[in-house]
Amino acid sequence: MVSKKVAPPKASVSAVKASATSLSTASSIKRASFSPSNLRLDLFASLIDGIDSQRLRIHDASTGRLRCEYAFEKGLTCNSIAWNTVGGDDGKKQRKKRKRTGDELNDTASGKALVALAVSNGNILLYSPGDNELVGTLANGHVGAAYDFAFSTDIESTTAWSCGADGKLVEWNWKSQEILRSVPLPEQSYTKITSALPHLLLASHNVLAVNASELDVSEAASFQASTTPIHTIISAGDDLFVTSADSERFINIYSISQNRLVKALVAQSDVRKISLSGSGSSTVLLAVTEDGAIELFSNPFVVEAAAETSSRRKKTTTKSDAQIRIVRPNKAAVPAVDALLQNGEVVAAWPEGGARMDFERVKAQDDDGKLTLSGATEIVKAKAVGIGGGDNMNGAKDMGDVNFNQAQAVVVSGNALGDVGMEDAESAAEDEASSDEDSPQEAEPSFGEKFQALDISATHKERTLKAPTTETKRALQPVAPGSLTTVLSQALKTNDKALLESCFQVTDSKVILATIRRLESPLAVTLLEKLAERIARKPGRAGSLGTWVRWTLVAHGGYLVSLPNLVKTLSTLHGTLTTRAAALPRLLALQGRLDMLNAQLELRNSMRGAGEYGSTAAAREREEQVTYIEGQEDYSSDEEPEEVGMEGFTIDDASFVKGKGGDSEGEGTDEEDEELIDDEENEEEDSDEETSDEDGLLDTMAEVTDDDESDELEEDELDYSDIDDEDVVASDSEDGEVQLAKPKSKSSKASPTKKKK
Repeated sequence: MVSKKVAPPKASVSAVKASATSLSTASSIKRASFSPSNLRLDLFASLIDGIDSQRLRIHDASTGRLRCEYAFEKGLTCNSIAWNTVGGDDGKKQRKKRKRTGDELNDTASGKALVALAVSNGNILLYSPGDNELVGTLANGHVGAAYDFAFSTDIESTTAWSCGADGKLVEWNWKSQEILRSVPLPEQSYTKITSALPHLLLASHNVLAVNASELDVSEAASFQASTTPIHTIISAGDDLFVTSADSERFINIYSISQNRLVKALVAQSDVRKISLSGSGSSTVLLAVTEDGAIELFSNPFVVEAAAETSSRRKKTTTKSDAQIRIVRPNKAAVPAVDALLQNGEVVAAWPEGGARMDFERVKAQDDDGKLTLSGATEIVKAKAVGIGGGDNMNGAKDMGDVNFNQAQAVVVSGNALGDVGMEDAESAAEDEASSDEDSPQEAEPSFGEKFQALDISATHKERTLKAPTTETKRALQPVAPGSLTTVLSQALKTNDKALLESCFQVTDSKVILATIRRLESPLAVTLLEKLAERIARKPGRAGSLGTWVRWTLVAHGGYLVSLPNLVKTLSTLHGTLTTRAAALPRLLALQGRLDMLNAQLELRNSMRGAGEYGSTAAAREREEQVTYIEGQEDYSSDEEPEEVGMEGFTIDDASFVKGKGGDSEGEGTDEEDEELIDDEENEEEDSDEETSDEDGLLDTMAEVTDDDESDELEEDELDYSDIDDEDVVASDSEDGEVQLAKPKSKSSKASPTKKKK
């Protein structure tokens, strides 16, 4: 087998742009980048989201300590991170001095570290980790966002290039912060740029190799690299470059002179980041995959010659030589966000408990540069516990390591700033002695003692009768209105849902106003977003949470108006309130209808009550004069009713006369019935009249007087069935009144008619 080397890269490169792609994992780290191994900085840069802006953090990869942190302006986002060094021209004397103070940050043979940040407003920020400040700004180069920035690989050069959303390639003198040239690109989709002198490489879905000295885009060589956007492009000497694209396992190696793909490396899963280290036969390509594994490719630029053409494609595709995975003791995977091969060791970085970084070093090469690892290697790493129960090495508390149960935490007061007395801990012997002497009753008060300590009755009397004493005031002092500000601020900054919900349970308007007035204005936006989420999720809470929204807008309205992206930030709250306000006209119309119905019901009830009260007395008198006689349901047809005296008898209700006929002889018209009734009023009551039929029922009132006794009944025929199947029976009483019997039941038969001649 014959090995053929294809243009290996040079031994060293002065400045290599580190890959800083955005992370697709659930980590809080948005972008991450190790300083290139040739710069010997041993630093790690990461981007995280702060409360109102992104933050750049620089860690020491050897110790894990946070060295410095920079907060971007509000609304700015960083799109790329590029490393370089500045200085280092003072000769051996200066290098020896730096060697004596090797612990100082940025202490390298090349000079001080410099980080270039391409941000969303089109500028390039030059940040010095040693000074922890911006040392320059490359402005007015792009209209829109700046996508990427690359330093020149020539250590003596001060030239750099950038590409942006406006589709322009800008050449800079980063030391004097001046624009040298600006060239429009054939497409606006180029998002990555790197220096590969004498060429300049730009990448989107394809790669464009432009002559760096002429910047003639029309004569640039083009490479069809991928169907997805390229996230990393690395120069490997004058002729070769390496690319990696989103959602692809392949790492492609191209030759500029041959204008073709030379070799492809295949990872076990989609590649997220790649980096090169070493030179010659000790060159190693490191890849970080989407699942957080680290894969190593030894001698990636060596292509083995194949005797047969059919197997040539297989020989140009190579798998990784070693895989490194970081796992927990329970075999749970720990995804690495970035890794670098430096001084024969693989340095892996991953977040612990949110944004805190942890680093692990694994020996991967021997002294000759040969790869010592092969196959799959697992590194068991237990979750780190910070110093002091959550403090990491730089003294910043890790809010991700929760060492208490929030469900049992009760917030008493936010302004309890009193000193807590400290006593020496008792020894074990003293503790045992005291436990033997103390009885169980003395160790813990009984329920009765606790109840008496509350002094509820005394408290009630003091509140109602007189001002409380000093002791009572101390026991009953309410929580100060401003005390919720500290609790609310802590809940908003740490996104503690339980603590925030406890604050929202307060409904006192005065307490809410005092709390919001003392709240920091930047936190008001976060507060409104949290309120909008809860109102949209549970509309029934709009009444209680609306007080928080109202006082927040009143107290911090001036600050909110000054925000440039206020409409976008509060779009959720605006949509929720608009939806609720749209239902107000319909609710008002419904309320008006209900009020009208309620008024009508009240009026009818009042009128009905007055009518019933007016007729009560008369009804009571009539009720006293009426005697109800229970009749028999069936009676014999032989029992015919006797003649009835109808003197003074009147029928007030016409409904009693229905004209129902009985026998054929007794049928008559309504006119005959009326004449019959008039004759009956003048009929003289027979003195020897028998008692009325016990089976008949009386249902109308009649008046009988003694003045009409001389009148006689002249009607020849009386039909008793005309009065709604009801028998009217009158009898003389001592008072001269007529008693009415109840009507017969439905089952009773019709009364026969009786003629009187």
